[in-house]
Amino acid sequence: MKHNTKNEIAESITNNMIAKIEAGEVLPWNCPWTKTADSAFPYNWENKNQYNGINILILWITMMDNDYSSAGWLTFKQAKSLGGKIKKGEKGTRCVFYSPVVVKDDSEPDGKRSYNCMKWFTVFNVQQIEGLEGVITPEKQSFSEHEIMPVFSKMVDRYCENTGVKITYGGNTACYSPLTDNVRLPVSFKDGDGFIETCGHELIHSTGHKTRLNRFKDSTKNTSYKNEDYATEEVITELATAFLCAELGVTSTINNHVSYVASYLKQLKSDPNWILKASAQASTAFQFFKDNAKNIKIDNLKAA
Repeated sequence: MKHNTKNEIAESITNNMIAKIEAGEVLPWNCPWTKTADSAFPYNWENKNQYNGINILILWITMMDNDYSSAGWLTFKQAKSLGGKIKKGEKGTRCVFYSPVVVKDDSEPDGKRSYNCMKWFTVFNVQQIEGLEGVITPEKQSFSEHEIMPVFSKMVDRYCENTGVKITYGGNTACYSPLTDNVRLPVSFKDGDGFIETCGHELIHSTGHKTRLNRFKDSTKNTSYKNEDYATEEVITELATAFLCAELGVTSTINNHVSYVASYLKQLKSDPNWILKASAQASTAFQFFKDNAKNIKIDNLKAA
């Protein structure tokens, strides 16, 4: 039986993720480098728009595999229109987009039904293209913790003010309770990066509250990683936390514990669309957090 295009795309992406994890590499959503001079996120070099959802992971993986130091990408057509030429032997990276389709449906009041059709498009990193003017390969930069921590602290304060989420300190574990809408954090961390990642992770969980993005079901209270809903929520949160760490220039240390990895592999293998759905929700959660931590201009940070 021939699979439709959507399934073929989902299976291709998922199989690549599975291969990465089974090969013992870092989780594909663990961005291991600090912020570069142009962007921590893959973006279109012509219009400067950032890619989102699953395309972030696809392009992050390609950047890691090929050691690209630029996050800029172009389609073949865009490169040509800008006077560029794909270098001989270079292969593009396939990403996905959703195209609206309208079909006849007599059961609908207007006789029509619309849905989004998933399709491929191919992009090339600017380092694969010659002849472009103004392309600068940025050097990787590190940022002083003394610069990042005040910015992150202000983000946390604004987010809590705008959402009503409360943070308390004590104990040896970090957690978020949907019942009390409260984040609990330990009182000590080894370093600032650890605090940012842990605090960010729990605050991203809070975006799923019923008064916000409403991701939770009763079963998310079960902390067993045999629970599908809990595992999915963890991936959504880890993805969004990786996005936050990348934007701040913090090296992410997303948990690679065997129980986590086994759970992720189980979900990837059982549902090819799982990681696509999770990454879309992660982008939404990350944007929600940023919108409610507004007026903090991360891009104004200067390199140490």
